[in-house]
Amino acid sequence: MSGAQGWDDIEDWGRAREGWLRRYLKLRNGIPGHDTIRRVFEALSPRQLAASFSSWMVQVCPAVDGLVIAIDGKSLRGAARPACGLRALHQVSAYAAEHGLTLGQLACQEKSNEITAIGELLPTLALNGAVVTIDAMGCQSAIAEQIVDGGGDYVLAVKDNQPHLAHALRDFFGMLEAPGHPDRQTCVHETLDKGHGRIETRRCTAVGELDWLATLGLKERCKKITSVACIDSSRVIGSKTETDRRYVISSLPAHSERILHAVRMHWGH
Repeated sequence: MSGAQGWDDIEDWGRAREGWLRRYLKLRNGIPGHDTIRRVFEALSPRQLAASFSSWMVQVCPAVDGLVIAIDGKSLRGAARPACGLRALHQVSAYAAEHGLTLGQLACQEKSNEITAIGELLPTLALNGAVVTIDAMGCQSAIAEQIVDGGGDYVLAVKDNQPHLAHALRDFFGMLEAPGHPDRQTCVHETLDKGHGRIETRRCTAVGELDWLATLGLKERCKKITSVACIDSSRVIGSKTETDRRYVISSLPAHSERILHAVRMHWGH
């Protein structure tokens, strides 16, 4: 957390701040050497350490009401040791996007275990009042239920790992303004960003009328699903234009500005 890259760095950090550390620790024998520090870390339970870290972060940053907590899994570059048969370490992290703080993280063996890791990480977080964003891997009914039961709201990405839901959303938003399609109340919000020679436009269309999901038997897939949204983005760099369309489901009302803010916080973390 202080930028140390090894046991020697930790020892040097301790010696440089010994006066400050003595305000909290007795240090009868002074600052421990790097070998002692290593042995202490080897004796620690990684899961217990992660749980203690999360508990401490809740005290440091207790006010999560309205904040976006982005949960994402990433493999640590340089952590793989193919010669030893070790794959890259994969971690699931919870990130308070507005504050730039990691609230908690959990290691898992490989990307396929992300769902299990997310389920174990959520109970360690203070979710009351927070908006939790997760990529398509986390679009699971059990995960949505955990978030809601913890007092939070969710914005979950939908991709082809949920083929029936993804297909239904593509059809719905593709026909939303087509002639003969039932009128739906929509909430639309658009942002425009310029800088560094590029222009980025994002348009979020949110809908709260979900009777069509119920007729397809999909509304029960996620607890407290209140709205769905389509986010169209375009990026213009010189003469080149890139476009993208994403779909999300949410327990938030169909408030496009708030949903788009949550999604942008997740993209930017």
